Amino acid sequence: MTPYTLYTMPVSKGDYDKIVNFCVDKNIENISDRENMYFELQGRMGYHERVVNETGMTFLMNELELVVTDAISGDGNILVAIGVSPSLEELFESKMKMLTPGSVVLSDEPLVGFVISNEYDGDMDVEQMNQDFRDYTDGDIKFPEIITRYTTEEDLHDFILDGKNPIHE
Repeated sequence: MTPYTLYTMPVSKGDYDKIVNFCVDKNIENISDRENMYFELQGRMGYHERVVNETGMTFLMNELELVVTDAISGDGNILVAIGVSPSLEELFESKMKMLTPGSVVLSDEPLVGFVISNEYDGDMDVEQMNQDFRDYTDGDIKFPEIITRYTTEEDLHDFILDGKNPIHE
């Protein structure tokens, strides 16, 4: 199993509660845990040092939209919230510049979005759902902290990128 270090910025606790309320009211099941609703700051092969939010800043994502897409693992669909955040993109780029040449990373492009439902099989009126989602979240999502997660490449692709917790039997 290949070790992986994943640096993420989960949605704020308050925003997570709003997202859960939205999902419950809209009968959206399989809601991702808060730790799996994150902006990926960086994923690197191997074990690396812990990172904290040195700035103490809270980063915002706005212009929110919901998108249904194929799960990374290939099992069904996931519901993803995407948006715009120049500050998150800038932070991502600054962390990329700090890497040692030749470092193996999960992605070299920022994806400003996160998984809401890790097994979505519903139909939705996209325009109405997007408006309702923006209403529930007051139009933006906050990312106040950086969390370092140690995992394996297998768990990353089979579970975490789809907003699920790894299952080991």
